[in-house]
Amino acid sequence: MLHTLPAGYTGTREPLQVGAELYGHSGIESDVEIQQLMLKSLDLAGVENVHLDLGHVAIFRSLVKHGHVSSEQESALFQALQSKDVLKFVK
Repeated sequence: MLHTLPAGYTGTREPLQVGAELYGHSGIESDVEIQQLMLKSLDLAGVENVHLDLGHVAIFRSLVKHGHVSSEQESALFQALQSKDVLKFVK
């Protein structure tokens, strides 16, 4: 997603979005490949300061499972992920 500022009062502040999908393979290798292709494309286009935001729910579930977080923490983290909020946790 590329965030832009409006050019004027009547301009839009909606972000420009570029997406890509790889069909025919559902493994982690496909996820990695499509991310590498997107990052390389942005690099070739001269885009600097790229921020890759991974919001795939399977990544979240795996991290929660292996991180041994409580169901209360899982719920708060998932809500933050869904709303794209930054959440500070105190143990």
